[in-house]
Formats: sequence, structure tokens, C-alpha cells
Amino acid sequence: MAAAVIVSWAPVEIIDSVGSILALLLAIGCLQQAWGWYRGRREDIFRHYIMLFTLAFVVFAVSRSCGHLIKQILILSGREHIWHMLSPFSGAINTATFFVIFAFSLYYQRVKIIHTKLEEYKDNLEEMVALRTAELEETNFSLENEVTERQAIQKALEAERERLAVTLRSIGDGVITTDIEGRVILLNRVSEQLTGWTQEEAAGHPIAEVFNIIDEFTRRPQENPVPKVLKYGQIVDLANHTALIDRNGVERSIADSGAPIRDRESRIIGV
Repeated sequence: MAAAVIVSWAPVEIIDSVGSILALLLAIGCLQQAWGWYRGRREDIFRHYIMLFTLAFVVFAVSRSCGHLIKQILILSGREHIWHMLSPFSGAINTATFFVIFAFSLYYQRVKIIHTKLEEYKDNLEEMVALRTAELEETNFSLENEVTERQAIQKALEAERERLAVTLRSIGDGVITTDIEGRVILLNRVSEQLTGWTQEEAAGHPIAEVFNIIDEFTRRPQENPVPKVLKYGQIVDLANHTALIDRNGVERSIADSGAPIRDRESRIIGV
């Protein structure tokens, strides 16, 4: 009769226990790494997905490792009947987590593709925003330069206008200027004395109202030269024996003429 060979399961149990502990430690380490990576960019949907994927793996590893350790402890302590009661629950947990992992695995590629497209769209959007921002900055810079140039031109025009006004007001003869509609723009001091109107009072009034002229002999109104100057663009002299009646009715004999005022393009802008 052959002798029975007894094989000890102690090494297997030890290896199983050590493997369970290592798997548990590895799962915790993976969870820590995944959590740190996830916290770096929580708005990233792919990192969120990987975090949930890792969590499912960790639940599976913890369930399986803890189940094996509890099993070994109960067997070694002679309480196998307790393990027989717990094993269905442990198996159910392992099965459920396995299905969760399997579901995550099915959609991994799809989520990765969506994530890649979103990242590409985000990069393109950021590039477009950066390009548009650069264009707007360039446009803004050009506008600022243009505004500065216009302000400088405006100041130069105002200074020139002021010098012209000072010059006109300093001339010894009476000078009246109008716009292209025949409305008074400027009177120098001599014209103020001759017409009885001040610069502020006459501005905007029709020239015929301020510059009221008649024939000294016939006493009839004389034709104002401003309309002719605007129509023909030439110097128009007053008729002989012309008298100016000022605002107060005082009559003065005058000799004068009207000349067009032209801009740089020779367009008539007044008289």
C-alpha cells in the first residue's frame, strides 16, 4: 500500500496573502496618482473619466484583496463557515465592479476620441482668439495713431484759424467773411464799427441783413455781391455810389469788393 503524500497549502496561502496586500497598496498608489493628475485640470473631461476608471479598478482591487485576506484569516482560525456566508457577497461585489470596469473599457476609445477632438478644437479656438486679439491690438494701435494725428491736425487748424482771425481783425479795412450759404462767419473791428453789429451778434445771420447797402442817389437797395461771388467764383466789385446803412440807420459811403475763399482743392468755401 503506497504512502499518502501530504502537500502543505501554507506557501500558497502566504503568497496569496502577500499578493493581496501588494495589490491593495498598488491600488491605493494608483488612486493617489490619478487624484493628483485629476486635480491639475478638473475641467478636463478625459481626466475625469480616467479618475472614475481608476476608482473602479481600485474598488475591484480592494474588494478582491480584502476578500482574500479575510478568507485566509477565517480559514487559518478555523472559521470557514463564516467565509462560506460572506463569499457570495464578496463575489457579487467583484462581479459588479468587473462589469463597471468592462463598461468603462468599452467607452474608453470613444471618450478618448471625443477628448482629442475637444482639445484640438480648444487649441484652434485659442489660436483664433490669439490671432483675433493681435489683429484688434494692431487695429487699436492704428486707430490711436490716427486719433493722435487728427488731434494734431485739429490743433494746427485751430491755431491757423486763430491766427487768421487775429489777422483779419487787425486789418485797417472792414472785412466780412461768409460761408457758402451767405451767412456771416466773421467781422473784424472795422466792420463792427461800420455795420453796428458785433462779431457775436452777426455770426450766422444772412449777409444782406448785416451788410445793408443802397444806391446813394436812387436810394434803392443795391445787389449784394456775395451771391454773385458764390455763383461765378470771381471777384465782384460794388457798384459806384454805394452806401452802407448800419444797424442804427447811420449811412456811410463805401467802396468795396467780394472775393471767393477757396480751399486747397480750389473749391469755394465762402466769401
